Amino acid sequence: MSAVEKSVYRGGSRAPHIPYDPDLAEAIAERVEQGETIKDISRDEGMPHEVTICRWQDNHPDFANRVIRARARAVHAIAEENLGIVRACRDSADAQRARAMTDLLRVVGPAWNRADFGQQLSVQHDVRLSLGAAVESARERAQRMTADAPPTMIEASADQAPSAPAQ
Repeated sequence: MSAVEKSVYRGGSRAPHIPYDPDLAEAIAERVEQGETIKDISRDEGMPHEVTICRWQDNHPDFANRVIRARARAVHAIAEENLGIVRACRDSADAQRARAMTDLLRVVGPAWNRADFGQQLSVQHDVRLSLGAAVESARERAQRMTADAPPTMIEASADQAPSAPAQ
C-alpha cells in the first residue's frame, strides 16, 4: 500500500503511519485557520487520519506551533461567521442556531485563543510592610543562632592563638 493509499485509509481501529509531508501539513494548518477541525479535515479524501496528524504534531514542533497559531486565528473566523448568522436571523430556528454558535464560541474561544477571548482578570494588590520591624526580628534571630552555635574553626583557632606581645 502506497503512502497516499495509507493516508486515506479509513478501515480498522489503528491509523496507518505515513511520512510527514510539509506541504500537506501546511494545507491542514490553513484549513484549521479557516475554522475546520482536525477530525473534519481527516475525513476528506487525500488527508491523513487524525491520529497521524496528531503524531505529526508530536514529532514536528514547527507543525504543532503552526496549528496552535492557526487555531488562534480560527477563533476570529468562527466569531465572524457567528456574527453573520446572528445578523441573518429571520426566525426562532435561526436564533437557536445563532445561540448555539455563540455558546460554542464561549467554549472554544478561550481554549484556542486565550489572549483575545479568555477572561481578563484585573488584580489590585496593596501591601504595607514595616521593614524596620522585619530587620530587627532578623537581627534577633541571627543573634540567638550565633549564641547557641558551636564556635567555627576560625573562631576556635583565634581563641587558641597566642596573643601578640605588647610593645
